[in-house]
Amino acid sequence: TIVLYLILFLGLTFLIDLPLRYYSGFVRQHAYGLSNQTHAKWLTDSLLGFLVETIVAVPIALGVYRLILRSPKRWWIYTAACSIPFLLLGVLIKPIWIDPLFNDFGPMKDKTLEQSILDLASRAGIEGSRVFEVNKSVDTKAVNAYVTGVLNTKRIVLWDTLIDRLKEKEVLFVIAHEMGHYVLGHVIR
Repeated sequence: TIVLYLILFLGLTFLIDLPLRYYSGFVRQHAYGLSNQTHAKWLTDSLLGFLVETIVAVPIALGVYRLILRSPKRWWIYTAACSIPFLLLGVLIKPIWIDPLFNDFGPMKDKTLEQSILDLASRAGIEGSRVFEVNKSVDTKAVNAYVTGVLNTKRIVLWDTLIDRLKEKEVLFVIAHEMGHYVLGHVIR
């Protein structure tokens, strides 16, 4: 019953929110010339996001319901305590299993720039990270980069639009900013 209710609830919420998400995530982006995304890609990404959300939500809902049954007065404390390892697990697996569902990640094409980024990461204390170039030009004209992951999943990701539109020093400046977020713990928080 819980699983069926959750799937119906998430499906209904998805359908109610779909027009607003379409307008803000597709129509407005194209109106401002920020998007290259096709209708098919937008719809595929939206449905895939719904599927991932549902797959993640079902075991969480079952776990919370079980805690409610076992401890009706303190279930909320146990749920809060259990959420911390689940959030950390999410930070661990999202770069490896979730993000590649939506984007095409590959190695950096410019090896000189990659080495400069790795040197910068080493100076920032982000050893053991890997640098990826993601093909975002199929979706957007905007530029972005980020640093994410923990332990062996640490990765520095640059959108191909960033590499194409900015000079090397500008790219390094953006990456240094993103590394600052990582070093200051913004990813975990």
